[in-house]
Amino acid sequence: ETVLNLAKKLKREVLAVSLGKGQDAIARRTIDTGVSIGSWVLLQNAHLGLPFLTELEHSLLRMEAVEPAFRLWITAEAAADFPIGILQVAIKMTFEQPVGLKASLRKTFAAMPRDVFEAVNRSEWRSMLFSLSFLHALLVLRGKYGALGFSAQYDFSSVDFAVAARELQTQMERLDSKRTAKELSWDAVHYMIAKVHYGAAVASELDRKVLHALVEKYLTPHVLDSTFHFLPGFAMPSGDIHAYKAAIEQLQISDSPEVLGLAFNADFVSSLDQSDAFFEALSTLESNAAPAADTRDPAGYMARMLGEIRSKIP
Repeated sequence: ETVLNLAKKLKREVLAVSLGKGQDAIARRTIDTGVSIGSWVLLQNAHLGLPFLTELEHSLLRMEAVEPAFRLWITAEAAADFPIGILQVAIKMTFEQPVGLKASLRKTFAAMPRDVFEAVNRSEWRSMLFSLSFLHALLVLRGKYGALGFSAQYDFSSVDFAVAARELQTQMERLDSKRTAKELSWDAVHYMIAKVHYGAAVASELDRKVLHALVEKYLTPHVLDSTFHFLPGFAMPSGDIHAYKAAIEQLQISDSPEVLGLAFNADFVSSLDQSDAFFEALSTLESNAAPAADTRDPAGYMARMLGEIRSKIP
């Protein structure tokens, strides 16, 4: 979604292929086309097509006549067998979920195109879109708390939000001008977002109940009332997109677990888990880092960096 938004902003054509079984031939033809006409090529879910990437690694070295505007984008989850040659020549970017409600909302609205914010010419649309953004932030943040948030790790992403936003837009566009947004088919909205869009990857019945409860809380006619508050002192914003961004900046940096529907001590438990994971990773790195006199050597450099980290730990 980020690449497509960037391409739209720069007025570039994007040829996208999702890698997987049976997609290798399509990906080859798409890359050949992109090289010849100078378009962008986006290979998605590359971790599902690692054998093709190994082939691509050698193909890139043999390319001769390439249009200057050609760009190859690859999206993938972390994979141990990802071809090292591609990593070495590529500009690498990692996307991590923002930490905190404010950061998550800020990221969502920073990436939101204006035409999405103004997709429906009704004031209720903006309120519902913001409420969906708030819901998305809560779902992402619950993942930070491990088993306290959900019984399994779910990678809710901006793609889930975009698909859910399109569903809301479709429902809004079905209303005629004489009906208010409170007359939406809310049961249909709850089903599509809780069961289909966000809920498709949720395996646990208890997690599905939590998800459905949050959807019912933040996607209801009540969010359109002037008295509705997401948090104490934080009401529904109004105005243009800049007013919504300004309202987000008024939020506190730290969030209370109760906002997510969790117990007050969830932060303490989560911090303990993070500390355990940090020290486990530190121990693993130390066992693999042999001391070396020359710190330009990778093993020596790692040993020195680990020593510096350990010296800062109380």
